[in-house]
Amino acid sequence: MQQETSIPLTVLETVQRELRDGRYSNRTASAYLGWIRRYLEFHGKPVEQLGRSAVEAFLGRLVDDGVSASTHQQALCALAFLHRHVDGTKPPWLRSIRRPRRTLRGPMALSHEEVTQVFAKLGGVSNLLARLLYGTGLRLLECVSLRVEDLDFEDERIFVRGTDTATGRYTVLPRAMRSELIDQLDNVASQWLHDLEQGGGFVASPDGQGVTSEWRLQWVFPATRLSGDASAEVRVRNHLHETVLQRSLKAAASASGLGKAATCHTLRHSFAARLLEGGLDVGALQVLLGHSDAATTRAYARQIAALTFGSGPALSAPRDDASLDASGARLFVSNSPLLRAISSSTQSRGLGTPLRSPADTESTLPSRRVRKGRHVD
Repeated sequence: MQQETSIPLTVLETVQRELRDGRYSNRTASAYLGWIRRYLEFHGKPVEQLGRSAVEAFLGRLVDDGVSASTHQQALCALAFLHRHVDGTKPPWLRSIRRPRRTLRGPMALSHEEVTQVFAKLGGVSNLLARLLYGTGLRLLECVSLRVEDLDFEDERIFVRGTDTATGRYTVLPRAMRSELIDQLDNVASQWLHDLEQGGGFVASPDGQGVTSEWRLQWVFPATRLSGDASAEVRVRNHLHETVLQRSLKAAASASGLGKAATCHTLRHSFAARLLEGGLDVGALQVLLGHSDAATTRAYARQIAALTFGSGPALSAPRDDASLDASGARLFVSNSPLLRAISSSTQSRGLGTPLRSPADTESTLPSRRVRKGRHVD
C-alpha cells in the first residue's frame, strides 16, 4: 500500500454513524471502517474525487497482495457502503464491479469415532466449547458470544442471537452437557461478582449501544482479560476470542493423528450429519442451522447424505441414548423437546424431507444450480 496520509475525521465519523443507524454488528462495523480508512489512505484524496477507477485500483492491489476471495469481497462491500451511503452519489457502476470468485467447498463431516479422537486431545474451556459446537450445530462466533439468558435449561434449548437483535433462532441444549454448563455459569458468576466489586462487571450491550452490567447479559464464555471501551469510558469484558478454540482444535486434530483438517465448522457439519443419520427432515435441519434459504439446506443435506450413505467414508450409526461416553462426544438427543417441536412443525407445513439414502435424497430433493461464489455455511 502507498504511504499513509491524514484522513478527515468527519468522513469516518459519517461512516460510523451510518453503520450504527443501519444496525450493523460491531464486527462488521469495525471491518468496514478499517477498509474504508485503508482505501482513503491509499489514494490520499477526498472521497468525492474517487470513482470506479479508484475502487478497482485498490482492489487490484489487494489481489496483488494475495488476499483471499472472502477478504476481497469484504473490502468491496465496505467500499460500496462508502459510496452508496456516505458520499451520497450511489453510483450505478458499483453493480458492474467484478466480484471475486470463491471456491465452492462442500461440508466435511467427521465420524463419531473421529470426533472422539479429537476431543480426547482437548482440555479446559476448549473442550467444552468444541463439544458444544458438536452438540448444537452453532457457528463458532454464535457459540463464543452466547449470553447467560440464552441458555434455557428447562426447555433444553439455546437462543441464538441474529445480527439484528430482533431476529434469532433456537437450537438444542444438549442434555448431557447440562451440569457442565451450569458449572461454567458458576465460574462466570464468580468472575462477574469480582468485577462488580472492582467497579466493573460491564459487557457490551446486545444492541451494540453502550455497555451493561446485568447478570443475564454476561457472556457464557468471557475473555480472561478486561478491554478498554473508549466510547463508554469503562473497562469491559469481551467474550472469549474465536482463535482460542481454532488454535486448540487444530492442534488437537494434529495430535490425534486424524489425517484430515478438522475445523470448528467441521463440528457443525458433523452435528448435521448425526441428525440426518437419525432421520431428521431437511426442514427441521434448516431451522436448527439457521439457514435463511431452504435451498442452502437442501444442497447441504445432499452433500452430507452422499458422504454418509454414498461412496465416501462411512459415518457412524446414530446413537439413540443421551449419555456421554468417555470422550464426551455423544451429546445430542433424539427425544429433545425442541427437536420434536421443530420436526412436527415442519412436517405439518410440508417442509419435511426425510433422508434415508442417496437415491432417496436425489429423488425427493429438487436440484439446484449452485451460485458462483457460494459456499455451504
